[in-house]
Amino acid sequence: MKNFKKIATILGALLVVAVLASCGSKKKMTPGGITADGLEPSPYGLEVKSNPCRELQEMSPATRGYGEATNFKETNARQYAAAAARAELAQAVAATIKSAIYSGDNREGMAMSNGEKGQIITDQGILENSFFEQVAKYTVQNAVIIKSQTFIQPDRQYHVFVCVEYQGGVSKLAEDLSKQMQTQLSKEDRERIQFEQEQFRQRMEKEFEALGL
Repeated sequence: MKNFKKIATILGALLVVAVLASCGSKKKMTPGGITADGLEPSPYGLEVKSNPCRELQEMSPATRGYGEATNFKETNARQYAAAAARAELAQAVAATIKSAIYSGDNREGMAMSNGEKGQIITDQGILENSFFEQVAKYTVQNAVIIKSQTFIQPDRQYHVFVCVEYQGGVSKLAEDLSKQMQTQLSKEDRERIQFEQEQFRQRMEKEFEALGL
């Protein structure tokens, strides 16, 4: 009987050690869900592997945005992450709009005559960045979530990664942006920069093509 109790005590102690060892070997998680195995050694240090949502966004940066957010409610975290992703997409699209209007190849088409024969004055101060951002934000506001990842942090908050996409591809995006520009620009500004909807659509497509899309 005594031997049985001794064996039971030894087995119990071994079980405790095994459990503790197992807990100690568990991978530590970062807020983004990256484990120690998610770090790649390199001459520059440990390289953090890209999140799958970011990788998906980088495959089509003209029509996709990436965002992340943390909240105690999963639905809120998801909504905030989607809003951040749409904002990132809008910012990139706004830069493309500005490039399409003020690029070197298009300066002549977007010039303003001062009334003297043969003399052209380019005016890159007619439209402010906020205008391009407004057009872009309105156009991509309905970009949908095409991928998401959700992690629960130690404090029980949800950390969500998302990738959103403007549906229809770059051709539809260029078309919708040209319509918004036509709507948002005043008649005076359209005349001053000699805006023409179809030409602008073609310029936008060229800008997207320049990005390799």
